[in-house]
Amino acid sequence: MGLVEQAREDWREITSNNNEFGVTMTFVAPNLFEAEVKGLHTKHHLQVGTNGVAFNGKNAHVSVSEKVLLDKNYPTRNADGNVDFRRHKVKVKDSTGIEKTYEIREWFPDETVGVLIFILNDFKTV
Repeated sequence: MGLVEQAREDWREITSNNNEFGVTMTFVAPNLFEAEVKGLHTKHHLQVGTNGVAFNGKNAHVSVSEKVLLDKNYPTRNADGNVDFRRHKVKVKDSTGIEKTYEIREWFPDETVGVLIFILNDFKTV
């Protein structure tokens, strides 16, 4: 196994290891297909404005190995082969144990080690 392959395995293990850092989260595709996986979740209330000044604003994101999603047959790419999470949602519990549903606002794939980072917005049902 080469260095890059080892890095991919390490990322998968770090992000999906429930005994250390990983938490359970459910990804929901636009067609309502769901996949429960382990990943990293962070939610805090510190943002930085365009003027460089910090303010109190929610910042939530999750990180997961793309392989973990693919192993669950979860769609991660569009017909052109690009990572695409438009209209996908994530359900995950925060430190209080309350499950929140978020819509994926932005995604940042690292296609070297295979980790996907998602910036989340609160999801409000109408």
